[in-house]
Amino acid sequence: MVEPSARSLEEPSQLHWQGPFPVKHRQYTIALAFLLVVISVLFALFAIAYHMRMMLGDWIALPDPWQLWPNTAMLLISSIAFEIANRALRKQQFNRCRSAWLVGQLCAWTFLCGQLWVWQLLRDQGYYLASNPANSFFYLLTGLHAAHLLVGLALWLSSVGLLRSVDNVTHALTAKHHRFGLYTIYWHYLFIVWLGIFVLFLTS
Repeated sequence: MVEPSARSLEEPSQLHWQGPFPVKHRQYTIALAFLLVVISVLFALFAIAYHMRMMLGDWIALPDPWQLWPNTAMLLISSIAFEIANRALRKQQFNRCRSAWLVGQLCAWTFLCGQLWVWQLLRDQGYYLASNPANSFFYLLTGLHAAHLLVGLALWLSSVGLLRSVDNVTHALTAKHHRFGLYTIYWHYLFIVWLGIFVLFLTS
């Protein structure tokens, strides 16, 4: 007969830390991977349509607003800040986690406000949504990306309760870090998507 203590050593509980994500949450990781694949296919199809459409004679390229550069920097800083928050939570450095989380939120909202500013500037210069196919694609791609960012920000706002310390260390390593890990991956992915959109605008 195997003693309970021996069994616990031979058969680790699913609540024990086993790599980036606990076993019991693996299905959520798979769901996130599936979501990222779907979003990747969506943006890839739009990029292909963008290149095909720009070959036609009625395509008039938009100017590249310089504001897109500081906007990109804000999104990069936001991604770095959320990564710092994620790692701080793993080490149970809750004060550092909260500070980095706030910086990430601030930079993310600054990016969105900067995108709205770019839209307004283009409209003031006469680059309306329906006046040219290039305009339509610009507003479509940036708007779709902004919508995915808002989903990510909603997830981050829902994690406010995870920023405080708790007595149960196992819970912090499983529920807390797992959710932060998923949110961080999603946010880094959105930054990569934005880089692809940005490069697409710069090279067309």
